[in-house]
Amino acid sequence: MVEFALQEFHCGFNTPLYIILQADQHLRQTLQQVSKKISLSKGKWLMLHDGLEPLENFLQDIHVPLDCDFLVASLSDNQSSVTFREVYQVHYSLPLTVSVIGNCTSDGLCNWETSDILQRGRNLGGIPKDRTFGSLRKNGTWTGLMGTVVDHEADIALTLLAMTETRLKAVDFFSPLWNVKQMVHIKKPDINEETFAMFASFSKGFWITLFVTIVVLTICLSGTWYIEDKIFTNSPPVNKLIETWHYAFTIFCMQCQATTPTTCSTRMIFLTAYFTAVVIYASYSATLISFLTIKKSAIQIENFEDLLNDGQFRLGFLGGTFLQDYFKETNSELITEVYEKLVKPEMNSLPKTELEGLTRACMEYKYSFVAQDFLAYSLSKKLPCTIVGVSKAYYLSTLSMVTAKSFPYRRLINHKIRRSGLLIRMKKHLFPDIEKATGEAVFISVNLKAVSEVYVILLTGIILSVVFLCLEIMSIKLKEQKQSSENGKITLKKFI
Repeated sequence: MVEFALQEFHCGFNTPLYIILQADQHLRQTLQQVSKKISLSKGKWLMLHDGLEPLENFLQDIHVPLDCDFLVASLSDNQSSVTFREVYQVHYSLPLTVSVIGNCTSDGLCNWETSDILQRGRNLGGIPKDRTFGSLRKNGTWTGLMGTVVDHEADIALTLLAMTETRLKAVDFFSPLWNVKQMVHIKKPDINEETFAMFASFSKGFWITLFVTIVVLTICLSGTWYIEDKIFTNSPPVNKLIETWHYAFTIFCMQCQATTPTTCSTRMIFLTAYFTAVVIYASYSATLISFLTIKKSAIQIENFEDLLNDGQFRLGFLGGTFLQDYFKETNSELITEVYEKLVKPEMNSLPKTELEGLTRACMEYKYSFVAQDFLAYSLSKKLPCTIVGVSKAYYLSTLSMVTAKSFPYRRLINHKIRRSGLLIRMKKHLFPDIEKATGEAVFISVNLKAVSEVYVILLTGIILSVVFLCLEIMSIKLKEQKQSSENGKITLKKFI
């Protein structure tokens, strides 16, 4: 029987359910041997107990671990109802703990314990009634989770609380787990797209200087070509001024020339012009990329002072937390002003959860919310908008678990936390996307509006070229008509 129980204890990836229909002495011996070799918590148990022998005596020497789901169903004396009891042992050396969790009558009416199963069977106090982490009242008492620990209703608070000077006076903390930023978050502002950004790379004075340089280059080229035509008999024909301007302009557009200069003076002008154009082109390209990729928000908020100066922002945080004490009891005049103008009007409508606060930051006009940076990232996928943290508006805090003053097992638990690697496991389990967030590269895409000037210039050039083409065709036809009419007059005169 023992060998069979050991072999059949695994049920693939599912937790097996074992139903004991008859609790006799043979089964008792089997359970004693099984519990010594394998933890009973690997399965769920339902035992039908006849009540002939007290339950504590029957389960004696059978270790039912704290994390084991072991239910016992027994008939009442008049066999009119069935009572369900949960059994467990905090430690194998301690006596069995038995607690009634439900009762079912013969007519099908069942009454079950309404308290949380962890609170009912594992010595946990559940969640505080006000569902807050706790803040200090004016009369010196604490609310929320802090209040349950300070009032010795609980020995340990199984959540991470921020270490503050006020809290350290009331409770003890375990070893610090990790540091976080309590940062102000706002809805991502719209991008302020600059008009004619491609021309904003250089100042107006520089563009004027560049235009004057092209004009001077045109004059120099025209002068050298004119002198060459007068001095050298085999020199190329003199270029017109408009053609010379075209040569000079194409040099700064990084285009080559159809003709090769023959004299050293012209070559020197071309060499100087090309060298100047390359330097200007390289600096312009680098500056233009910076203008296109560095996005400036329509609302410039970087710190608490900017929030105040804006005059329309409201600030909220999770109610019943240390942030309430931080904003109230700070020695900073700036933070005090932030509390009076931005926080105090919102004190009666503080969010109850981080998700609610961040959602309000998305939905309400200029509403800001203080949340832990990694928590805001974890909740970002559940929000209807993109939120960003205000880079210099934050408060550094250290998180750890809380215990009552002079708790005798604090050093032991600290040792277990450090040795077992509990911190890393908690961090990966609660916030699995944090490591991805720190390693992700942020790519900024350039939209069409940012480079619209390029297409405007292209479209303008196409339209002008079509207009000039039409004008040239009309000009040629007028010349042909004029020439044909003049030829007709000459022929008529000769005939006469």
